[in-house]
Amino acid sequence: MFITKTIKTNVVGVEQIEDNWAKGNNAVFCTPHHALLALFAGIVAAKSKIPPVVLLASLSDDGELISKLLKKFGFEMIRGSSRRGAQKAMRELVINGKSGKNLGIAFDGPKGPPLIPKRGLIGCARANKGKIYLIYTEAIQRDFLFFSWKPFRINSWDRMLIPIPFCSIKITFELVPEFLLTPEDFRENEILNYIEKRCWETQGHIYKELV
Repeated sequence: MFITKTIKTNVVGVEQIEDNWAKGNNAVFCTPHHALLALFAGIVAAKSKIPPVVLLASLSDDGELISKLLKKFGFEMIRGSSRRGAQKAMRELVINGKSGKNLGIAFDGPKGPPLIPKRGLIGCARANKGKIYLIYTEAIQRDFLFFSWKPFRINSWDRMLIPIPFCSIKITFELVPEFLLTPEDFRENEILNYIEKRCWETQGHIYKELV
């Protein structure tokens, strides 16, 4: 796509994931719903070489659009959400996770509340026994040919970040503390609370700006 050929991407923390994969370990990637389009546009633009990742997209119209786009980028898609098709989607995620595939989920979709993770994320983590990486995606102004380009947000429940040609995106991968993920002491509530707290610390300003 034209847009991914013009985007400038700065990816932070990817080395730890590559090291994890080199050791034969799986991963669960989670991101707020608002970042989906910009995140994957940025990943494709960066030409990152990643093992197969199975992603969950809702059965909504937005989910249909996102699913079609990500399939073109080579991602595997499962359709379902906490509101519709939840059990079927989770079964498929568990099967893929147990088969050794990496999993990805927008943890507060399909309709929020924003930045509050749902328990489907815990099911993913248990399925493939992988580390959990929280992903932050930021829009950065980029000057080009006497103009400035910056992704913009729409006034939806999630404040979706929309990438545009020649924009600049920063993607940061953060490992959820491993002491929360040990098989003998899988601290579900602490994991969800940690992710919610970190997201509000790093991205809460998004919602304050557009109130």
